[in-house]
Amino acid sequence: MSNFATNDQLQQLYSDYSLAKRRLIACDYDGVLSELKDDPSAEASKPDPQALSLLSKLASSPNTTLAIITGRKKDDVESWFKDNPAIYLSAEHGGWRKIDGEWKQHITPDPKQIESIVTAMRPFTKRVPGSHIETKNFGVVWHYRTADPDTAQAAVPDMQQVLESITKGTDMGVYVSNSGGNIVEVKPKNMNKGGAIESLLTMTRPDFVMCIGDDYTDEHMFAACPDNAYTIRVRGGDTTAKLSIKGVPEVFDILSNL
Repeated sequence: MSNFATNDQLQQLYSDYSLAKRRLIACDYDGVLSELKDDPSAEASKPDPQALSLLSKLASSPNTTLAIITGRKKDDVESWFKDNPAIYLSAEHGGWRKIDGEWKQHITPDPKQIESIVTAMRPFTKRVPGSHIETKNFGVVWHYRTADPDTAQAAVPDMQQVLESITKGTDMGVYVSNSGGNIVEVKPKNMNKGGAIESLLTMTRPDFVMCIGDDYTDEHMFAACPDNAYTIRVRGGDTTAKLSIKGVPEVFDILSNL
């Protein structure tokens, strides 16, 4: 559990940023650069022009790398940022990474395994009206943010038990997030955002690192950052991040001040 950032801590962050010779800023997308939406489609969640302008300006700053590391499909982030080549992109928790203008795959998907997971989830979409399944290249997500909370929460343990049974002995893990995202996700255990951060740290060798996330998937990013990094959790909660902030507007306040 981290404390909400004080003004003095933020002023120190800005000072360290201005004095740094090489900077790395890494952000999750949903819940960090965009408010969480009931409609998770790419169209509903795309960044507004003001956000795009700020992110492009920051990514183009001298000796600065701006990375967006998200669980989103690569087609989503590509559609949003295709005109912003200075922004480093990583999709599906590091399974896809855009390097030198080209998307590269870092995990080999198993289509049969994906289909078996989708099949296991389908009865729960009928049991929980308002929920739906999202199929990705490397995993599957069951979304229940727009469903009745009591109905969904009653179904989650049952779904988790079914999914853990069919993935037992495989490289797939089952992950539950109730902190705003309201999802059950099945993805490769070795596929996480920490790998993307480690790759960026090797590539850029920064002396200033700031990493901002908002849920369990971002804890891998925080863990992979060096000890002197500014790790920030949006909306607080159970986290290893050093600092917390209240919401997306505060994220953009920090980025604007940089």
